[in-house]
Amino acid sequence: MQQKKLLYFLISNINADDTDFKQVTISIADYLKLIGVDEGGADRKNLKKEIQNFADKSFWIPEGQKKEVLYRWIDTAEINYETNVITLELHKTVKKFLLDLDKKSRAIFKLGYAMTFKHKYSPDLYAFAASIKDFMVKEKTMYKMPIEEATMKFGCNKYQNSFDWKRRILDPSVKEINEKTDLNLNVEFLKTDKFHTR
Repeated sequence: MQQKKLLYFLISNINADDTDFKQVTISIADYLKLIGVDEGGADRKNLKKEIQNFADKSFWIPEGQKKEVLYRWIDTAEINYETNVITLELHKTVKKFLLDLDKKSRAIFKLGYAMTFKHKYSPDLYAFAASIKDFMVKEKTMYKMPIEEATMKFGCNKYQNSFDWKRRILDPSVKEINEKTDLNLNVEFLKTDKFHTR
């Protein structure tokens, strides 16, 4: 959750007319407030480790049948203890995704709701719900998703049982989104038969 908040903060600093990533500076105090921990003590001591863990995050994405590219979130990171600031820059591999965000996606990050979330999966559900809102309003219908797809999209299949997934991931996320954002989500479970939840 802390890494997601930091990522969303960096994305929120990308402007529509930017052609490249720029370095983003945040005070150590504001960074700790952003990720939801107390300033001082152990949290301040863990600063280097937390940012390094985020910078070390990498993942392979296939491009075509015979090519895979290793993506990273962070290119450079610097902590200046004299001025008490952290300077970060996004990695070039994610340029094509983040510099070309459409207006709606950019607005989601600018709103900054993700900064206030405490539940790990609330940002993912909020971003998804915001992206399909216009479709639902236009079509005057709810958006339907198979339960298998939902548990993978929000929770990476952490809970195979749909009841546990609903209780531990879906319900807390929906509650937080409805309390803190401009959306009001309502989720219904459909059944294909008496026992199988769809």
